[in-house]
Amino acid sequence: TATFDRLALDASIDHADPRVTEGPSSGNQLQRRARNAVRASAEWAEGAWTHGAEWQAAEHRYDDLANTYRLGGYGTLALYTR
Repeated sequence: TATFDRLALDASIDHADPRVTEGPSSGNQLQRRARNAVRASAEWAEGAWTHGAEWQAAEHRYDDLANTYRLGGYGTLALYTR
């Protein structure tokens, strides 16, 4: 986290290698687990209020252990005031 006066910034990158370790699907990516994900957020303090935004994204993943049905990646954006 980096803070500049009333602005706070935060970010992360996550990498995993979620693989099946035994059985007929050995070596395939685990179902519904993305290998890479990112997150970034910013908050601005204004008096008693804090305004912010958080963005998250994950790359594609598979819906089955055979890795034949690919699910698309996705992203979300949350805006808030508290």
